[in-house]
Amino acid sequence: MNCMKVSVVLALCVAIAVSSPCSDQCTGACNIQKTACDASVVLGPLCAINYGACLQGCTNICACVNGCDASCAPAKETCMAAATNLLSKSQCVVENDLCVVDCQAICATQKVAETVTSLVQQGLGA
Repeated sequence: MNCMKVSVVLALCVAIAVSSPCSDQCTGACNIQKTACDASVVLGPLCAINYGACLQGCTNICACVNGCDASCAPAKETCMAAATNLLSKSQCVVENDLCVVDCQAICATQKVAETVTSLVQQGLGA
């Protein structure tokens, strides 16, 4: 019985470690879309293909979101620690938001380039 409890706790720890608000929300949207698609029997195997593409999109999008949040956080924490008043703290928030937006734009461009390169290579049989 104790072994079962340990297994459940370990499984929950792994689930928490690999989950994030982005991936949870995005995957949830894919699941809702798949359920709606499966309900219309006419589409058949297209539902699975679309679901796979949706999950792949979530992986790419959330890699950018989570990575940018993590890379911009240290500068925000340093700024907030040095901030002496409400105005300077507000400035830290604005600077962090700009950091995240810039990072996500660059990341998204890179992900699109990677996807296009992959599709071209598949098309050429490389």
